Amino acid sequence: MAFEINKDPTQFAQFVTLIIFTPLGIAVTALRFVGVRRVTRKVGVEDWLAVIATIFFVLTNLAGLMAISILNGRQITQEVIETPSDYARMRKWDISGLYFYFVQVLSVKLSILAFYHRIFGISSTACRIWIYILASAQTILFIAFCIFQGLQCVPFQRYFDLSVPGTCKDEGTVILGGELPNSIIDFAMVILAMIMIRPLHLSFNDKLRITVLFGLGFIVGIIGFVKIAVTYSTSILYAFSMVSLWTGVQMFTALLCCSLPMYNTFLPMAASFWNRLSQHPILEWTSRARSSRTSAKGSGKRSANNSDQSSSQDWENLVDYNGTKGLAGPPAGAYGNSHVLGDISPITHPQVYSKHIQRQFDVI
Repeated sequence: MAFEINKDPTQFAQFVTLIIFTPLGIAVTALRFVGVRRVTRKVGVEDWLAVIATIFFVLTNLAGLMAISILNGRQITQEVIETPSDYARMRKWDISGLYFYFVQVLSVKLSILAFYHRIFGISSTACRIWIYILASAQTILFIAFCIFQGLQCVPFQRYFDLSVPGTCKDEGTVILGGELPNSIIDFAMVILAMIMIRPLHLSFNDKLRITVLFGLGFIVGIIGFVKIAVTYSTSILYAFSMVSLWTGVQMFTALLCCSLPMYNTFLPMAASFWNRLSQHPILEWTSRARSSRTSAKGSGKRSANNSDQSSSQDWENLVDYNGTKGLAGPPAGAYGNSHVLGDISPITHPQVYSKHIQRQFDVI
């Protein structure tokens, strides 16, 4: 059969999106392991959970691509009338993709929660309890999703063959029941992260960076509501394709949120590259030109820059030591012995590396 997906804009958008995001998701997780290797941390549970999430991310997108290739530009009602066997095959890939998606969601969130536990669960009982509560809630949701998805149509065979007598629950109701609690847990995980970083000894800018990092979870949760809205479209085909499209984007964003904290070891490389780039003759000439135009304001700006540079030096010293940006916590006396977060066992001889920083963390 000739390739005709491009005849329908929504199917083609779904096809292109899944093709693009699938290799990007693999690259995100691969870079995670490069970051782990650079700091010589042992691969932990959170890393293997990220691998599982990536595998099922690929499988979910593959199922979506297979389903859309069977549909091949046709309307769903047209497919049912012309070739019922194609409709049955498409629905098999569709339900397989749903179960793959359930596993992906569970594994990626458990990976993030394992990361939380490694950093914050060591010294805070309250944080550890909330991490366990959210992990348990997501696991219960996973079991419920798997059970109720199989009960969407009665008898189950009607899901693949509309000629079989029976009933099927509305797709919008099914997605609403799944995505709503899923998004609520996404928001709860972000709020928990913001609460956990509040007592850390960080500048406002550093806390803002970390908040933005964890804030990717809000995007994942918002996409869940977008999927709910899409399912109530009057076009069945539009809803089918756009839900698959947004699911691919949602899973990729979750993988990115899961792996970005491991990229801190690449930041010194990026800074070095920028320093070399800034020494290019054209950029040096531009810098001199700007300097001459703003010389009247130079003294005021220099004093402000000196303060920024002092803060920046503390930040860079911390990066050089543990590969992360400024995750310095309260004094060691508040929680007992210091811990290196790449290895949960305590440091035998904790040291002070800066007069402003008494406790340091490695998020790799």
